[in-house]
Amino acid sequence: MPPKVTVTEAQILEAAFELVRSEGLGKLSARAVAQGLGCSTQPIYRAYGSMAALEEAVFERASQVAMGFLMGEDTEHPFLGMGLGNLRFAEQEPWLHSMITRSDRVVRDLVTGAAPPAFVLEQMRLLPELAGMDEAQLRRIHTLLWFFSQGIAAVFDATTGTDPMPMAREHLIIAGQAVIAWEMGQVKP
Repeated sequence: MPPKVTVTEAQILEAAFELVRSEGLGKLSARAVAQGLGCSTQPIYRAYGSMAALEEAVFERASQVAMGFLMGEDTEHPFLGMGLGNLRFAEQEPWLHSMITRSDRVVRDLVTGAAPPAFVLEQMRLLPELAGMDEAQLRRIHTLLWFFSQGIAAVFDATTGTDPMPMAREHLIIAGQAVIAWEMGQVKP
């Protein structure tokens, strides 16, 4: 009988995360993770109880990676930096970006009008033109620009041989200015 393989929860999460990162959420299964670790599926279920729990842990880890991108762009406008960071995330981590932006929770929050995460509101309020706006206004601006940036992110999948970031930056600035002007009542729908 072969020796028993000891696999830690951290190793399981790392293997699952790397699988999703390289092949997408659709490839995540106990069997695929176990194969990558060279063990049976038993340690996975013992550590996480279910694949839903493991998927949640992978989602949280992917969210941490996304946060690094969102807060990593150095721009004159922090909110613009978040938009550009999201595009870098889509460009450099397409499977993780897809997992997060297509998740039930993100779509549900947008549809129900949930407030953006606190760190997003903080970055938005750093802009003088947004500082005095109430949460409902900030939520609308965030939602409209989120949808716009996801459209630009889709272009990244089709772009080959050229750097789409200069175009993306220009269009995010224009869209941001238009959405803010609309919210301030300077532009009528």
